[in-house]
Amino acid sequence: MSVVEVRGLRKDFDSGRVHALDGIDLATTEGEYLVLLGPSGCGKTTLLRTVAGLERPTAGDVLIGGRVVTGLPPRARKIAMVFQSYALYPHKTVQQNIVFPLKASGMDRAERLQKARWAADLLTIGHLLSRKPRQLSGGERQRVALARALVREPTVFLLDEPLSNLDAKLRASARDELKSFQQRVGTTTIYVTHDQAEAMGLGDRIAVLYEGRVRQVGGPVEVYDHPADTFVATFIGSPPMNLVPVDGQLVGFRPEHLQPAEDVRGADRTTMPLHVDRIEYLSGDRHVYGTVTDIGEPTRVIARLPATVTTPVSAGETHKFAVAADRLRFFDAETGRSTAADVRLGG
Repeated sequence: MSVVEVRGLRKDFDSGRVHALDGIDLATTEGEYLVLLGPSGCGKTTLLRTVAGLERPTAGDVLIGGRVVTGLPPRARKIAMVFQSYALYPHKTVQQNIVFPLKASGMDRAERLQKARWAADLLTIGHLLSRKPRQLSGGERQRVALARALVREPTVFLLDEPLSNLDAKLRASARDELKSFQQRVGTTTIYVTHDQAEAMGLGDRIAVLYEGRVRQVGGPVEVYDHPADTFVATFIGSPPMNLVPVDGQLVGFRPEHLQPAEDVRGADRTTMPLHVDRIEYLSGDRHVYGTVTDIGEPTRVIARLPATVTTPVSAGETHKFAVAADRLRFFDAETGRSTAADVRLGG
């Protein structure tokens, strides 16, 4: 049985003129870490808030544990939500913040203190229980917010960009902590982010949203290697997938798969001249920017050469590059949808 399911979910704003959610069907599995990924304004937070009961859908249903909860308030849905801001009470201690929802529900004091200690120890913040939020780092505040959610023993965690307020270094370690925490407790989690690194690193599956619709749902490898359309192909990946117009189709290939021809072994490959405009050196890789010709319309592309590729490539020259045939992806030029190959490319 799905833990969380939405069926035909729509949410309109501005008297129906803005479709924040446009007919979404999506379901999680038991213990799954599902990431909602997309750019700002795509509907991912609206979807999360609708699951939580903070937004009422215009049409469609929300089910939790197989039960329709569309008309129920958040407190009746057995969910716990962690917001981007963490929403901690500044005048309360860490312990008081953690036990607050239990106190509000009327739980016995001894039992709620025991639960607070259990959650704090699980998240390694037991030594911080007497501190106020202003005395904590960003990562510690995040763990307090998670502990406050955990003590409610929810059916599902809903996390709305909880790492966005952390600096880059702390985000990497916090991402690892979040994944480890979810694996320990085994609670189904729906996580919202616009950061593809977070999505790829955390998600068992990723639901890519754009303009209120789900464009693709799949594991990290699937959405990266086999994007369902050109939006997914160019939104996921840094640098994004190259797309070259060829006879009514778009031929796609990842920058790391476009390499100097002498470094691409095997006869089943597509070669193309690349006029090199400039080269960037990033973390040991070379990012080669230029224009490819001879396989379709002249198109600006990016090649990412790892440090292990030492073939000399210089700005201002034209160098032959190649892509292995099994790394090519094809899309309909009009719809952008993935399609079978229907063009002939040079070898």
